[in-house]
Amino acid sequence: MTAPYAIPAAALFLIGIALAILVVGFCYLFGMANARTHLMMTSAVAVIVASMFVLIFELQLPFRGDLGIAPTSWSGFLAHVRLMDMAGPNDMRM
Repeated sequence: MTAPYAIPAAALFLIGIALAILVVGFCYLFGMANARTHLMMTSAVAVIVASMFVLIFELQLPFRGDLGIAPTSWSGFLAHVRLMDMAGPNDMRM
């Protein structure tokens, strides 16, 4: 159940894309004496922003896709955390 005042995911992506274009455009506005260096730096910012969008998109649903977590691994992790919660500080083993 989501809150009635929550922003839809599509709107968040559109806002993020608009801000990413603004950031890359802002980087492009500040020129440097060497055009090649300026292009490299602006391209690096664009690649970083694009890779963040890819990570956000891929990790939105953590149990699906190529980067997904297997349900068995997650269940094992939860069992380990519960065991650590029940045990005392002297009994903890990793």
